[in-house]
Amino acid sequence: MTAQEYNHVFLPQINRAEEFVELFESSIEHMSDTRVDKDEVRKQFQIRGWSEETRQVILTALEYYKCAEGLAKISG
Repeated sequence: MTAQEYNHVFLPQINRAEEFVELFESSIEHMSDTRVDKDEVRKQFQIRGWSEETRQVILTALEYYKCAEGLAKISG
């Protein structure tokens, strides 16, 4: 991949994935306290496999992927 492909295609995809992880949890925080039981929402997501550990694994994997499949494959 060229540096231009990295900067304009690959890196934006990684950045969007990282942003999604952050926005996912932020969306819960911004829910209305009067309409939604945030603890119940978190509990339901935790039952389905979402936890702080899962979040960290995803972010770490994205960082490794960025290096192994992006930076390491840039040519000229």
